[in-house]
Amino acid sequence: MCQVALSSVIASSVDEVWETVKDFENPGKYLDAVAQCTMEGTGVGAVRNVQIHGGDFGIERMVHLDEENRTIAYAITDSSLPLSGYIAVMHLRDLGEDSCELGWSSVFEPKDGTDQEAVGFVENFYAGGFEGLKRLHEK
Repeated sequence: MCQVALSSVIASSVDEVWETVKDFENPGKYLDAVAQCTMEGTGVGAVRNVQIHGGDFGIERMVHLDEENRTIAYAITDSSLPLSGYIAVMHLRDLGEDSCELGWSSVFEPKDGTDQEAVGFVENFYAGGFEGLKRLHEK
């Protein structure tokens, strides 16, 4: 089993960033890799079909949403990505003074290739998400 846990400080209010992160239907707002996303349902149990530039896809189910603690978790139920059993948690922490920290962690098994390749794939994906959130929210 592989694990990834990364975090990044974003120079913006935690409430503004949380509105983007919890918007399960629109990951393309901050993830450049997302070409298109469609969704069925709302809240916990909602399923999104994420199409990635280049042809890959991921079917993801929201498994946890905690507004008070600004935490969302989702699981990939089917995908063409090199991962299986993927479950991720995104948690925002208020640092005050228009600053917050996003922690993004996951556990998964590599579907094809080595643990190192799968971890590198996820780390690169998260790095793109952090950069997208900074572009969107930092002044």
